Amino acid sequence: LKGFTALTLEYAHSLQTSDQMRSTIREVEPLITVIVEEALTSQHARIEEVTASVNLQSRIALGVSAGAIALSILILIFYVRMFTRPINRGVELAGAIAKGNLTSSIPENELPNDEIGTLGKALNGMSRQLRGIMHTISDNAVQLSSASTELAR
Repeated sequence: LKGFTALTLEYAHSLQTSDQMRSTIREVEPLITVIVEEALTSQHARIEEVTASVNLQSRIALGVSAGAIALSILILIFYVRMFTRPINRGVELAGAIAKGNLTSSIPENELPNDEIGTLGKALNGMSRQLRGIMHTISDNAVQLSSASTELAR
């Protein structure tokens, strides 16, 4: 019987300890809930901060990219004009010569020091040569006219 009594006492003590533990858990449970809710709220706030930061960085990167693209386009336009301007001047000179305007030329300071500049210089030389030929023909025509007038007398 002693063993049974000891076992019963131990069981009663175990139940009392268990009840105390349940009571402690009931007391601590709201505190744990508050701690967990605060941790979740803090995590949500941190997630919102990080999201806002990422959004800002994305907008900045997009703005920088757009600026770089715009600058690249401006540089491209500058270089295209730099290369096409002498070609256009050469085309204009060739058109003027074709129409009989032998006084046209491209100013030497507008010609680049490359193949296009060499072509422009050649067109200027062609214009000078044609002017010279026209002057020679004109002079010969005047001489021929004078000679024929003298022969007709």
